[in-house]
Amino acid sequence: MEDPLRSLGLYHRSRKTLEAVEVDLQTQPNYSIKATGLRSLGNALRAIGELEKSGELLQQSLIIAQQLRLISAIAAAELSLGNTARAMAQQAIAVKDEETASAEIQAAMDAYTTAAQVSPAPRIQLRSQLNQLSLLVDTQQLREAQALIPAIQKQLDKIPLSRQSVNARINLAHSLMKLSFPGDSSSAISPEESEIS
Repeated sequence: MEDPLRSLGLYHRSRKTLEAVEVDLQTQPNYSIKATGLRSLGNALRAIGELEKSGELLQQSLIIAQQLRLISAIAAAELSLGNTARAMAQQAIAVKDEETASAEIQAAMDAYTTAAQVSPAPRIQLRSQLNQLSLLVDTQQLREAQALIPAIQKQLDKIPLSRQSVNARINLAHSLMKLSFPGDSSSAISPEESEIS
């Protein structure tokens, strides 16, 4: 199936717009707005399949956030890096490059763990843990997945009922169903589907 942006001829226009945003961002001094902008741009590039460039910009965002000691921005960058690494792993699996897939899965796992550990925001902690759980289930690391469930349930108990918390509970239920039926690959989801809006 052809990408909708490509079929409508909008891919090149969107890519040019993103390139212009990157040029503007790169000329800015290293303030929090630059870290946020680079992270948003990296996420947008991941969405259109530009995974290498996404990873580069997300890494820049992380470095700036670390230099400025912006804990929330560090956690958000780590979460985004995890999602990009996961997408790269999925791409490597599709072409049967097991070595790259394994390395990217580990990179995603490390990024999700770091994001959950450093984030002062329960929302990012929960997103990181849910993405990590989903990845553990998808990669058949069932013991590790089961060990993570109590921490996620504890986080869910802390947040008030909202659209985000309902989505998080649905995501957890989905991962629990996949744990119950580990051979069912039809239920694999991408990290974007599991994100809390």
